[in-house]
Amino acid sequence: MATPEEDIRDYFHLFGDLEPFFRKYLLDPHPAGDDPRVLHLGAIDSAIPVDLARIGYQNQVCVDFSVKVVERMWSRRVAKELGIEWNCLNMRNLSEIPSQSVDVAFDKGTMDNMINDSSKDPLIDMEGNISQYLREISRVLKDDGTFLCVTCKLPQVVQPLLSKDGLWKIQMEKLRGGNASCFGFALAKKKNGAAG
Repeated sequence: MATPEEDIRDYFHLFGDLEPFFRKYLLDPHPAGDDPRVLHLGAIDSAIPVDLARIGYQNQVCVDFSVKVVERMWSRRVAKELGIEWNCLNMRNLSEIPSQSVDVAFDKGTMDNMINDSSKDPLIDMEGNISQYLREISRVLKDDGTFLCVTCKLPQVVQPLLSKDGLWKIQMEKLRGGNASCFGFALAKKKNGAAG
C-alpha cells in the first residue's frame, strides 16, 4: 500500500494494464540500458513514471501545467530517489524541452482533457490547441522517437485530430484491462512531412 506521500491518482489504466502496449512501443524499442529520454505530458500524479524508473528508466521528465502538482511531486521522497524530473509547463509550449531531445513522449488522458475542456467552453479552440500541442511534441521528439497517446475517447474522435497536420504515421490498438475502454495510439514522425 502506498504511503501518503506516494499516493497516486491514476484514473485509468495503470502500468500493469499498459505493459503490453509499453512493451511493443517503449520497452523493447527503447530499452532502459540505452537511457532513453521519456517525456510524460500532463503527468499529474501518475505512478507510471515511478513504475518505469523502478525497471531502470532513469532519464524521465514529467510536465504538468499545475504548479501544485509539480510542487507535490518534487516533494516526494520516491521521486527524488529515482531521479524523476518535474517541470511546470504549458503543454502547447514546451519551451524548456530542447528540440529533438526526447525518445518517447507519453500522454495518458491529457489530450482527452483538451477535448473535454472544449465541450465545456465553446470559445476554446480545441483543434488549434491540439494542433499546437502535437507540433510541440513533434519538435521535441527525435526523428526516430515515438509519441504514445492513451485515450478513452473513440478513435473516430481522436484519429482526425492526430492526422490533421500530417505530422505522424499512426498505429492504434484497443487496450485491455483497466477500468475504462481505452485506445492506444503509437505515432512516429513522418520523414520530411511526407504522407504515410
